[in-house]
Amino acid sequence: MPPTRSLSLAIMGILLYSGVSLDAQSSGMKITSPANGTIVTAGQSITVTITALGSTVLQNATAWILPLGQIPQVIQSPPFQVAVAVPSGQIGTLPVVALASDSQGNTLQDSVSVIVAPTSPATSIKVNPNRVLFSSVNGTVMSVNVSATFQDGTSGYVTSSPDTQYTSSNTKVAVVNSSGQVQAVAPGMSNLTISYAGFNATIPVTVGVFPLKGDLNGDGAVDLNDIQILLKALNTASTGSGDPRDLNNDGKIDALDARILATLCSRPACATH
Repeated sequence: MPPTRSLSLAIMGILLYSGVSLDAQSSGMKITSPANGTIVTAGQSITVTITALGSTVLQNATAWILPLGQIPQVIQSPPFQVAVAVPSGQIGTLPVVALASDSQGNTLQDSVSVIVAPTSPATSIKVNPNRVLFSSVNGTVMSVNVSATFQDGTSGYVTSSPDTQYTSSNTKVAVVNSSGQVQAVAPGMSNLTISYAGFNATIPVTVGVFPLKGDLNGDGAVDLNDIQILLKALNTASTGSGDPRDLNNDGKIDALDARILATLCSRPACATH
């Protein structure tokens, strides 16, 4: 096979890692090892076996684990078994990606996931950022990253580890999934607790909470726009003691809160300009 073909395949692999979409087919080849969900150890080397399906004839193949730490090895003849290094700085579920070209010039692709386990017990965890601030409920999702330090001196991200647990103290305000993605639900305050290997960290989450009392949209002023925001929630329960719309903190958003908000206007007649 011409060397340029192998080089082209390796370059395409790097482009795929970089987020460039390739016109790759999912049929015709398969990763037969490791199996999806296989537990591996950070820093070890594994063999990825790529097998042709049906009448497909593979000309070359390569594989890697994301994030890519080195140029992928390209195998130019069967058996297509690629030595792949498991990243040492990532703990949890990582994708194994394989790319191949067949005798017809088609590019084929398959992927599985492996679970990367640390080599020694954790000694501490760290969460970044140390707080999550939403300016409004607009569907935005923010992510937290969790890293751990281990007894052997190594460290790595455990954000997507099956052993990392996330809990929101107030799901009326914000919810969180198993990958550490936080989504705003309604104005107010919550705490996000992250647990891994017996270690816990808690960070605050606020939605639509600003320093100026009565400023519900974060523009630095209290005016008719803020009153309209409050009126949309009129006669509903608050999300808790941190709900910025519940100005008298009585657990409900009602006409009394609207009257209080009117007294806080920073411009005459609550004008917006």
